[in-house]
Amino acid sequence: MKPTSRNVVLGAIALCLVSTAGYLTTANATAPEANRPEALLDLFIADRSGNRQPGTGGKSRPGRGDNPDQVFEQLDLNEDQLSQIRTIRESSRTTLQPLREQMRAGHQELRSLMASNASTDELRQRHSTLMNLEQQMRAERFEVMLQIREVLTPEQRTELANMLEQRRSQKRQGKSGSNRAPQNPTS
Repeated sequence: MKPTSRNVVLGAIALCLVSTAGYLTTANATAPEANRPEALLDLFIADRSGNRQPGTGGKSRPGRGDNPDQVFEQLDLNEDQLSQIRTIRESSRTTLQPLREQMRAGHQELRSLMASNASTDELRQRHSTLMNLEQQMRAERFEVMLQIREVLTPEQRTELANMLEQRRSQKRQGKSGSNRAPQNPTS
């Protein structure tokens, strides 16, 4: 495969993966990173098109900047695997795009309702609807993850799991290090 074609394929895969992750903006605030099955796909997520994920105010989400080229190099994906992953991602768009749009509109509506004189029951109902949409997104994303997993060899799965564990470890170190008070040596 020509380098330009490979970059197009990698960009398409990355863009698709990014588009499926946008709904997690609020959910991830409460879900521990290590317990999310979606974390397997997070290693593939990077928006190389300049687009930003929905719900982030135009900013990149922290921890989402892994370079897919590096991930693919480490996993040593062949052209057939890249093609299969691209096909999986493209087919998932038709299911995920409407859900993403519903989530985006629902969040906007909830924000408007919160600022208005809406009743508590109305707010709870809107929140419940959003939680149901979020669950649908998680289920669809998990199915895509399983399909991509099937494309990988056992060795690639092991390597991906190692990469994921390393990433978790780095996040834990970063979190524990940032919460510590500076230690002053006693004289």
